[in-house]
Amino acid sequence: MRDQFIRLLCSATILIGASTAEALDPAIISPDVTVDLGGTIFNDHDMAADNQTGTVVAVALGVFPVRSDVDAYHFAGGSIHYYSLDTATDLGGGLTVAPADVVEFDGITDTVIFDAASVFATAGINGAGINVDAVTVHSSGDLLLSFDNTIDLAGVVANDEDLVRFDGVTTFTIEFEGSLPAIGVDPALDLDGAQYQTSDGHLFLSFDGSGSVGGVDFDDDDILEFDPVGPTWTMYYNGSALHAGLAAADIIAVPEPDQLLQLAPGILLLTVLALRRKHL
Repeated sequence: MRDQFIRLLCSATILIGASTAEALDPAIISPDVTVDLGGTIFNDHDMAADNQTGTVVAVALGVFPVRSDVDAYHFAGGSIHYYSLDTATDLGGGLTVAPADVVEFDGITDTVIFDAASVFATAGINGAGINVDAVTVHSSGDLLLSFDNTIDLAGVVANDEDLVRFDGVTTFTIEFEGSLPAIGVDPALDLDGAQYQTSDGHLFLSFDGSGSVGGVDFDDDDILEFDPVGPTWTMYYNGSALHAGLAAADIIAVPEPDQLLQLAPGILLLTVLALRRKHL
């Protein structure tokens, strides 16, 4: 059950390049350890919106138990957030979620939008021990998911460096197969952060380790932009260059260029509201 109040946490102004029409590169990130970002302390269950020019503000999903880590996140616009946690968690009000579930938070209420146990049972999938560690949304509205281990999705084998598309019923297809030679992701890496950009189909991805792909060297605190047409890779968010504390962290990375930059070039005011959970 939740306390029924909303607290204004903070606000920041993000300049979107009014003169050049070239946007800055905002990102919403969550570290896997406690870090200092721009003078504010963020824990592993916190989300931070970073405009890459010195302003970092909290994006609040509420207060989770200390043992729970937000390990997958997607900002759906407005007050809608999707997330997954790394452990089974009681969210109050009789709602307990599993690590493979995806939850929608509308600023007041949590709703499970991907009930892994139900989907896997219906499709005849063995999902024991599986965790969703990246979530985003395709332009069709289908969920795009990455799992922390290889899983056979009723004949579609997805590795931990892949993104799969879920049709909302029982069917999964591979959307991004990371280890294909043309794509070049080391199969030893785990894709643990993703954002699909609806305007052009680009993917923004983060991995759990260091490597090199498409001539771009990266660490686990970076976000890469992938253009499937090339295919080509570019650095989008160099975490440790922006914040020294991220050098020791792995981030789930969810840049939101479609959402945070959906207004015309100019000034975008990002107002973040926080609503607290209360566990009984």
